[in-house]
Amino acid sequence: MMTDESQNDSIDCQTAFESLYDYLDGELDGEKTDAIKKHLEICAKCFSAFDFEKSFLLFIEARSQSQGAPEESKKRLLAALLKEDPARD
Repeated sequence: MMTDESQNDSIDCQTAFESLYDYLDGELDGEKTDAIKKHLEICAKCFSAFDFEKSFLLFIEARSQSQGAPEESKKRLLAALLKEDPARD
């Protein structure tokens, strides 16, 4: 059970969710990161959501590194970049 003191030091679920991706990407300052960590220690609902998102992002990262984009996609992307390159005009 949380005490009044821990409630004052903690953030709410909405604030935690608004910072979800910044937290997972390590883009928050130390104070905000610590506040979210404390919230995740006491809130099973948020912990589950953050844990799922972290696992999903790690899966996507690993998948994209191991397989890379299909060759046709790379060619289309390169053609689009070259077409829109203002330095080429």
